[in-house]
Amino acid sequence: MGGCVSAVKGGTDDMGSMGGMAMPSAEDIQNKALKKAFDSVDEEQKNKITIESLLAYLEKKSVPGIKVADLKAFLDKQKIKLELEINFNEFRVLFLQVSQQEIKPEDKKYMIEKVMKKFLVKQQKSLLRTVFNDIDTKKTGYITMIDLCDFIEKKGVPGLDVEKVKDIFKKFGVGELIQFSFENFWVLTKQITQQKITKKEEPYTIVNVLKDAAKNAQKVALRTAFNQVDKDNSGVVTAVELIEYLNKNAVPGLDTSKLQDMMKKNGLGDAAEIPFDYFYVIFKEVTGQSLEKKEEKYTAAKLAALNKRNAENAGINLALRKAFDAMNPVDGKVDLTVILEKFDSFNVPGVDSGKLKKWLGDNKVNTKNLKMTFDTFRVTVFQVL
Repeated sequence: MGGCVSAVKGGTDDMGSMGGMAMPSAEDIQNKALKKAFDSVDEEQKNKITIESLLAYLEKKSVPGIKVADLKAFLDKQKIKLELEINFNEFRVLFLQVSQQEIKPEDKKYMIEKVMKKFLVKQQKSLLRTVFNDIDTKKTGYITMIDLCDFIEKKGVPGLDVEKVKDIFKKFGVGELIQFSFENFWVLTKQITQQKITKKEEPYTIVNVLKDAAKNAQKVALRTAFNQVDKDNSGVVTAVELIEYLNKNAVPGLDTSKLQDMMKKNGLGDAAEIPFDYFYVIFKEVTGQSLEKKEEKYTAAKLAALNKRNAENAGINLALRKAFDAMNPVDGKVDLTVILEKFDSFNVPGVDSGKLKKWLGDNKVNTKNLKMTFDTFRVTVFQVL
């Protein structure tokens, strides 16, 4: 008898485990079924599905615990739009809401009404960004109250009334020609429509527009000059193009010779590429203005490092292109085994087949029968670097 008891104890530790292995909980089984359904809808593996695609799937295939009629009724009650995109956690919590199961405190942020609220804010912000860009015809990143009011009178903007806009500007003493950014415009709209202003948005309230007026006017002047040089709207100009323009067209407060000296001091030659954010911060450095914390990454020294890195990356890209083409791709692809065999013979700077193999192993990449396009090959190498 003793032997039998011992055998039973050795085979089953408790009701929740067999042979020392824990049985999956009801929650685990439910989540596994939900993940399978989600992945079936998410054919492109973006971890995003629309409510519309979810309903279409459920009309054809059932998922335990979900009745399409109950889901539709719940979504209608919450006024959820069909185009709303949700990730797996949001889908999982939606299932809990519809089936009236308990929602853990850490999961409440995934509740569908909160997801919908964020979606509507994003949609509203996108609409207002389009309006702002239509008003900002010179592409300076700033508009004036008179620009905004003219646009509202001619074309209209949802939620904005010309008189209310004028009243709030007048209340805070902001003149018709004071420049303000999209962030100011977004918060202004929220103030007029009595929406809650977040802590992050407080610096952009209308009361702060006056405080930033001089800075904004300066930025507009620099952006206007920059745009004159940036003929192809690439967002980047070369040092020689910029200096040539500034020698012919003065910008208030900017001494071109001092700008040249600073760029030379930081190793920025004539061919150095300068995005606008760097130009603006370098202007502040040249004119002795203090930098905000967020501007410190755009200094002349940081620009020099960026240009050096871009030049190195261009060299690596060229080496990778030559290596890939030399491996005789078929239909634009090369077998990974061929890449690993021949990679070292091309002397790509900073990486070899050993590092590439280690990265593939560390990231659990299934290399069996894997064929790579040039873009996949290039991105993989840069991830190794």
